[in-house]
Amino acid sequence: MSRIPTRRGFTLIEILVVIAIIGILIMLLLPAVQKAREAAIRTQCQNKLKQLGIALHNYHDTYKCFPFGRGGTMGPSRVLTNRETMCGLVGLLPYVEEGPLYDAISSRYENRDGFVFAPWGSHPDSNTFASDPYYPLWDGHIDAFVCPSDGAGDKGKKDADDFGRVSYVFSRGDTIMRNDLTPQPRGVFGFMVNTSFSDIQDGTSNTIMMSERLIATNDNYTRVRTGIARNRGAIGGSGIGDELRGDPSRCAICKGMYGELLYDIVPRPLSGGRWCDGRPVFTAFTTVLPPNGPSCISDLDWWYWGIFTPSSNHPGGVNGLMADASVQFFSDTINTGDLTLPEAVSGPSPYGVWGALGSRSGAEMIKNF
Repeated sequence: MSRIPTRRGFTLIEILVVIAIIGILIMLLLPAVQKAREAAIRTQCQNKLKQLGIALHNYHDTYKCFPFGRGGTMGPSRVLTNRETMCGLVGLLPYVEEGPLYDAISSRYENRDGFVFAPWGSHPDSNTFASDPYYPLWDGHIDAFVCPSDGAGDKGKKDADDFGRVSYVFSRGDTIMRNDLTPQPRGVFGFMVNTSFSDIQDGTSNTIMMSERLIATNDNYTRVRTGIARNRGAIGGSGIGDELRGDPSRCAICKGMYGELLYDIVPRPLSGGRWCDGRPVFTAFTTVLPPNGPSCISDLDWWYWGIFTPSSNHPGGVNGLMADASVQFFSDTINTGDLTLPEAVSGPSPYGVWGALGSRSGAEMIKNF
């Protein structure tokens, strides 16, 4: 009589051991997968900045200068003119495959209610007033202007008072005082002025043109990397501003232990909310505080000048576009010199390597960064 063999199953302990081994393998592999994913996203961001660098060079080839940081048409009406508030990104539209939008903005435009706008559109603020005719061309999503690592850049995730969002912003250099209306800031881009390669006397490989700022939303405007502290101008809250330009460390102390923004905070999301608006609170950055540090304005009014620090979701720093169209990664720990010193009007920047990279003619000697 033959014996029928029995099949032995797994014990509970064996199953638990296998599950534990699989869990350990997942824990070991997950950081590597996340790191590889972030590296890929960072590369995509660098490629986008590189394309913007090529666009800026092509613009320069055409007009023998770079676009202004802020400018446009002027007149008493915020509907019939943009009141010199248009961002220079508008000028780059034909060079980032947005020629039809550029043609519409640069021409007379009739909205769906029959109102005819003059070329270059209305003041961006007019779109926030129900009593003003609506200019829809400021509301478009431009993929070339949004970093893939910034989840808030999704065109379907706008807040009510947003227009088209933007991650990539122009450099005002280490200029603080009146960098919203200064024709000649120490950076490449200013108010109603077009610089050229000949103005970048420190060398195109030593001067930064663009970087990143995370888009602020209703969910994150109280955080350091997306919010803005206000009334940091003078002790006692007078808002004069001399103390902020004379001692940028007054802004640095607005960084909380857990990434929260301290002190008086602008009570609405601003950064990155309008690609069309040339005011630095929306589309500019300064090379004063290190990347991913706080941003501050000098007064209670959100449209004022101040310190606007680049930020990103890339671990440890931000990408930056140099004037030679190369892209570099700048660490949160980059040298910023002495932040208790007042801003420079001419000559070397007091804010270390970071400040020197922002100034286009500071005569600094930059060895490495």
